[in-house]
Amino acid sequence: MDRSLPAQDAWTCARDRYIEDLTDDEKRRYDKASPETLLDDASAAQKKHEANSRGRNVMEKLQPLISAIEQYGSALDIYSNAYPLVLSPLWGSIRVLLHLASELNKYFEKIVDMFSRIGDVLPRFRVFERLFPDHERLIQALSVAYVDIIKFCSNAKDVFRRGQRTSMTTFKVAFKLIWKPFERQFEQQMVSFRLHQKNVEKEAGLSHMIESADSRALVLANQMQLVKDKREQDRVRIMALFPRVDHEAKHGQLVDLRHEGTGGWLIEHDAYIGWKGQQNSATLCVYGIPGCGKSVLASAVIDDLADSTPPATVDVVYYYCEYADQRTLQPINLFGTLLKQLYAKHNIPEEIEEQILQAYAHGTRSPSTKELVNILGQVLALRSRVVIVLDGLDECEKDVWREVVRAFERLVAAKTTIIQVFITCVEESEVLRVLHHHPQIHASPSVLAGDIESFVAKSVQSRIDSGDLKIHDRGLQREIIDELTSKANGMFLWVYFQLNELCEALSDAMIREILESLPDGLTNTYTRLLSKMNQGSLKARLVQKLFKWIACARRPLKVDEITEAVAFEPSEKSLDVTKIPDEVLLIESCKGLVVRDPRDRTVRFAHHTVQQHLLSDVSDRSADFFCFRFHEADAWVGTLCVSYLCFSDFETQVTKLPPKRKFEREGLLESEGPLGIPSILGLHRSLLQIPYRLLGGKPAMKAPEIDYTKHVTVQGNPSANASVDIKDKFKLLDYVINYWEPHTRNSMKTESEKAIQDLAMYKTLPFEFRPWGENEHFGPYGCSSCTKSSIVTMQLPHISLFNYATQVGNMVLLRPLFAQYHEHEGFETFLLACRHGQTEVIKYFMEHITYDISEGRAVETAAKFGHLSTLKYFLDSLILRQHRAIYLSQAGYLAAEGGHDTVVKTLCDRGFNMYERDQSTGWDALEVAAYNGHDAVVRILLMAGFVEPNPWEDETTPLHLAAKNGHSAIVRTLFELSTPDQTQKDQDGEIPLHKAAKTGKSAVVDALLENCGSVDKKALLEMCTKIDNTGEIASSLAASNGHVDVLEVLRRHGFYIKRSSDLLSMTEIELAAMNGHDATVRWLVHHGAGVNDITSFPGYGPLYFAVMHGHDTTVRLLLDSGAIITSSILLSAAAMGRHVEVLQTLLLYSGTVHSYKTQAYVNEALKLAEANGMDDAAKLIKSVRDDGIIALQAKSIR
Repeated sequence: MDRSLPAQDAWTCARDRYIEDLTDDEKRRYDKASPETLLDDASAAQKKHEANSRGRNVMEKLQPLISAIEQYGSALDIYSNAYPLVLSPLWGSIRVLLHLASELNKYFEKIVDMFSRIGDVLPRFRVFERLFPDHERLIQALSVAYVDIIKFCSNAKDVFRRGQRTSMTTFKVAFKLIWKPFERQFEQQMVSFRLHQKNVEKEAGLSHMIESADSRALVLANQMQLVKDKREQDRVRIMALFPRVDHEAKHGQLVDLRHEGTGGWLIEHDAYIGWKGQQNSATLCVYGIPGCGKSVLASAVIDDLADSTPPATVDVVYYYCEYADQRTLQPINLFGTLLKQLYAKHNIPEEIEEQILQAYAHGTRSPSTKELVNILGQVLALRSRVVIVLDGLDECEKDVWREVVRAFERLVAAKTTIIQVFITCVEESEVLRVLHHHPQIHASPSVLAGDIESFVAKSVQSRIDSGDLKIHDRGLQREIIDELTSKANGMFLWVYFQLNELCEALSDAMIREILESLPDGLTNTYTRLLSKMNQGSLKARLVQKLFKWIACARRPLKVDEITEAVAFEPSEKSLDVTKIPDEVLLIESCKGLVVRDPRDRTVRFAHHTVQQHLLSDVSDRSADFFCFRFHEADAWVGTLCVSYLCFSDFETQVTKLPPKRKFEREGLLESEGPLGIPSILGLHRSLLQIPYRLLGGKPAMKAPEIDYTKHVTVQGNPSANASVDIKDKFKLLDYVINYWEPHTRNSMKTESEKAIQDLAMYKTLPFEFRPWGENEHFGPYGCSSCTKSSIVTMQLPHISLFNYATQVGNMVLLRPLFAQYHEHEGFETFLLACRHGQTEVIKYFMEHITYDISEGRAVETAAKFGHLSTLKYFLDSLILRQHRAIYLSQAGYLAAEGGHDTVVKTLCDRGFNMYERDQSTGWDALEVAAYNGHDAVVRILLMAGFVEPNPWEDETTPLHLAAKNGHSAIVRTLFELSTPDQTQKDQDGEIPLHKAAKTGKSAVVDALLENCGSVDKKALLEMCTKIDNTGEIASSLAASNGHVDVLEVLRRHGFYIKRSSDLLSMTEIELAAMNGHDATVRWLVHHGAGVNDITSFPGYGPLYFAVMHGHDTTVRLLLDSGAIITSSILLSAAAMGRHVEVLQTLLLYSGTVHSYKTQAYVNEALKLAEANGMDDAAKLIKSVRDDGIIALQAKSIR
């Protein structure tokens, strides 16, 4: 649409007529008119006549008119040159007229009153313009109304002009005579203004009809697009929550390392082929010595699975545990990355997405391993088959890999999907012993011999071609291949290092000399390489620093970060860029022990065994220069990080940002309302009084009760982006900001501690570097007990730091604050240390302060969060030895509730009362473990001698709880280590089989029926709910809730489908039809259920229940399966339930299948409805009957 200003000729004519007789002074007033000058003139006139005026404030009277014109002008901003053509004549006409009238007090008030009346009836342009911006007729109607304001001003101006021409002696009488016709004319103009408003509303109504029609046409298309967009936004948001471990990059690295033709022996291995073709869940483990290429083999397996399995039915996910990258060794990153891969491949139900958001608290916290495993289990259940490849599981800490193994055992035991797990680990590891009952493949030297020879031959040829390896005797190439192949002992890594050394040889003789003295194994290889470095050189010092940085780094460092890291010492005050070494030469100086990834430019050890060697005690003192203890190196890195943050570069080259402005005194705005905003923003209040007064506000009036702090935004300083420039110049800064504090936890030197404490408490930098936030009394880690007005908040500004140091166990930061802060925080900080398992912090607290831990809270907190070392410290304390009975029972319950099996085992050994019941739940330790799915805890309790007491008649047992929540592994453990009663009914009258069948836990149903023992399986299948056995059986519960998989399990165990029923229960197909479970109905029909059986009630059957509950698709399914409409009851039931679609379906099917009965059924149903006073049902039957007859006739014609 052409957005030109409407009615331009009318505006021009009105303006020209108005200004034709203005004096020069009046023209100046006209040209400079605005809302502000108009108000100023009106205010001056009011003050002039204040003594004689009895009317309302002039501003109040003019407010409706000015507000309407303001809105009109704001809406016309969409037109070009709107202000000079439209608003200027409006403001000018009003201002000049008020000036003419200001000489006459009485008539000035009359004019103001007239403007007030006009303002009351003017249509508000902004409302209509926002609703219907593209309807030109509506805009024209609005504009005509505002043009009439200028016409009114012109007529009024003429009246005052005529009055000015009368003599002063007869002025009052003459002006009164002139005014009366004008008043009558004004009343007619008011009628016009009201007509304008009606016309506008009429046009708006027409526009609304047009807009509504257009909107309805767009709604359906837009609605689907909106839903799609929202889902996509949610997916992007959720993907951002998952761990940032780059599993794809790691896989790419290993693929690049893999030589063509290697790994084929594994793909062709009988055990691998058997595992790959399994139709049930299975685990396969491949093991070998360090350096034998297990990770490369894992990459080959991943590619083979991806190429040979259809992605539509089989998902392949993987994870590499890498010793050099500590992030990959955390269980939440392992399970989170697996979940991330599945989520990226498929659409996940919204309820599971919501669980992911809750687990990550929308990005504000890290989830627990238990939460992620539970969500992963639900996602796995959505897929028919999932293959999981885990490489290097043994590189994790013992408690981590044990947790991972238990989690996968639970996922497999659930039997919700086929899960195939492929694991690699080093031989003679404890992981291998735990997995002894699964098939295993040994990557032995003999098996790898072919791959080693191929790898050596291709590597030698590649280095000769590149010029790295120079030989003159062609026969020497064969000697190299034979010698390396024969001594490799299955270690690709060993070959890699020997080739590196051969490339340094200057002659064929030197090559043969190296071949004659090849070291045995990796340890001797590392010692030999380190001993060859000149330990007294600056280069060796840089290499030593490089080793320490790589070993201690909390994430892989990039090459530009590591070169900067080795270029300075703790004593330096600024960064000397001339000391930064060349990255290529630095890496070459490491003799192949350090490599650079070309994909992401990260630097790492060539293998995790390199780091293990550097951290071990070596017998060869020549290599001792490069070896170190981790905690000493970590403290040294921490000292460097602190020195880096104290560089003068950050104080002299960058302007300090002002602190973020906060509205902490909310009462200021609450009391002053919008008038308080200027003072807070640093503005003079008068700047905001003009629009406030324009809208009719009075500064003296009480402000409305609105929290304006929610609506006011202080503009940020644009120099906040300076930190980006800093990080571009100082490459290591990003790492130091994020990890300086963890590196300082091992600091031992007094001078280093002082620098760390000064940095943490007092240093000011142009960027935020404190992980606890600003040093303040409140905040994420701050105090929650004080009020904001408390004087303590100023006296103790480091509460956040103190609590953070307690939580992470940083004694360097905690010690100087302890004496001042422990009295304020008291026992809560002590419990905070217990909650996070900071045993050293707890010891320090107890050495300096006497805490009464005999009341049990500290022990219970440590047990609840699974901190075994902290718990043992308490249990061994002299204070607690006489009070064990008080706290051990509750501690054991809390540990069992959280699934902390090692803690439960320790408490069992200390003799805690396993039978003590929790006061809030009424459960004992075994029951809460069974409910939460902690199989290891259940096993420990039963093996410790727990015997389930004989239950009361309607008591819930651990078997009920495990069955209800789908913990099939626990169900099997209970049968393995105890003798639970399957016939025990709970307060709902249900046995465990009922619980599992009703909630769709097919794996539990299978486990229960496999362990019937002395209980007759048939009797168990036919056992009814309720104490008096008048309820439903397991198959009925499964059908009623639509669990086809449960019905399939029941069928395998001897369940048969009922074809008739007594008066007390319904058949499976009736229950499924009643609840609209089409898949269940289809399964039941396929297995022999009768669609026309009249069972529970005379004349009723599955079709009736589907009709009565309005399940149209179920009705169609039953009719297509042979169900017959035998009476008018079905039509009546559909009509009474107002199920139009079902009624139409019945009419259509009865007309096509039994056309001669159609009219009779309809009439009978109609009479039944009318006889029972169901007018709505009768009307519906008539309506559908007529529509149906027309449809049938049309169908017959076709």
